[in-house]
Amino acid sequence: MKKTLLYFSIMMGLALLGYREIYKLAGNAHRDMGYAVIHVSENKPAQQMIKLQEAFEKEGKNISFSIRPNRSSGKFNIYTATDIQHLPEVADQSAINFLWIDKLKSDESPEKLRPFDVIVVKNMPAYQHLKAVNVRTAFIPDAVDVKDSEKASQTERAMFWGDGNEFSVSLSMAGHEKIKLDVYGIGFEGQWPIDEIKGTMPSETDFRSHPLVLVDQSDEDILHQTINPRIMTILENGGIPYLRYNPAIEKLFGKMVPMYHNDNEFQEQLKYLPAHLFEIEERRAAIKHLAKRWNSHSQARKFIELFEIMDRKRR
Repeated sequence: MKKTLLYFSIMMGLALLGYREIYKLAGNAHRDMGYAVIHVSENKPAQQMIKLQEAFEKEGKNISFSIRPNRSSGKFNIYTATDIQHLPEVADQSAINFLWIDKLKSDESPEKLRPFDVIVVKNMPAYQHLKAVNVRTAFIPDAVDVKDSEKASQTERAMFWGDGNEFSVSLSMAGHEKIKLDVYGIGFEGQWPIDEIKGTMPSETDFRSHPLVLVDQSDEDILHQTINPRIMTILENGGIPYLRYNPAIEKLFGKMVPMYHNDNEFQEQLKYLPAHLFEIEERRAAIKHLAKRWNSHSQARKFIELFEIMDRKRR
């Protein structure tokens, strides 16, 4: 319980530090309000929004932040939302307004989306649904910004990162075959051999020194084809996640990220890949290359392209 509270306190502190940075940027918002404004909601990771703003600036476009309920407006506005039940109010109908939404189910009415000119979604099922009902939409997933990090010395043992207080499909299958792992997370005392429990939080180097990082997804992640924050952290630190098949991962990285459909595939790859580190390094390099199509700079360029298309339509 104490470890859980400590972990929660640390994560909350980091979140507050991130939003403090966004508030600093929002304080200077008046300087570039003419071009575009990102209306940040409380659910958006602050660091991702800051990276996106920096990417816009590298493209020669200065973007301002607005912390709701600030009703500032630029020529273009990007509103952010978790889902269709928590949509922001459009401040300026004469502007070109984008909604960047995390979740959208196929049985939800698109009528609530009408105040926005373009709906930007992070997953393909939502994109295909909106196209089918004639809503102007675009696909821009969360950015994958892989760091330029030094290579780490390699071990042949895979690692697991998760929460011992929740059921883990991958850890259960590995345990059934008595496969040795380096286990990171909380709540594993008494559930896993003590000599394999390495710490509550992996370091950046840990992700790169292990051939595979076993990580779990929810059924909802797979159904809606979304990528959870743990997977993003592994990728951005140069690790190779090993997980149940998710079309969202295949859309971004093809076959380079190893995935499994069943227990047999899980066991086969978990035994084969750590024993063939040359293939691991080839996959690691390919993932880093492919991620350039989905990083913050790519996000910014796609938004700018959408701005220009919509601007031409308004003329």
